[in-house]
Amino acid sequence: MNADTELRAFAARLRGERSSGFELKEQERVAIIALVLGGRSYRNVAAIFGCSLGAVASTVRRYNKDHTFKVAPRKGRPKKVSGDTYVNLVHIPGSTILTLE
Repeated sequence: MNADTELRAFAARLRGERSSGFELKEQERVAIIALVLGGRSYRNVAAIFGCSLGAVASTVRRYNKDHTFKVAPRKGRPKKVSGDTYVNLVHIPGSTILTLE
């Protein structure tokens, strides 16, 4: 087995059940950074991992900026009530409001 074949097999094991278009796993991001730092081109790394060139570029950009492999938390949907109002609603005696906390 040559080195490229072994890398593709390794990437396939890391990828597992991830479909194209889904977020890269942390282990994949670590391996992507290692290959890029080892001199591989973005295009070659993208082909090995079955992801887009942009995914490799944004992974490297994020690593260079924050020196981390983790993805920043997403903002999510805005709350409908403020924190103080929520606390007041939850602590009304005899209230039937259910919390999902």
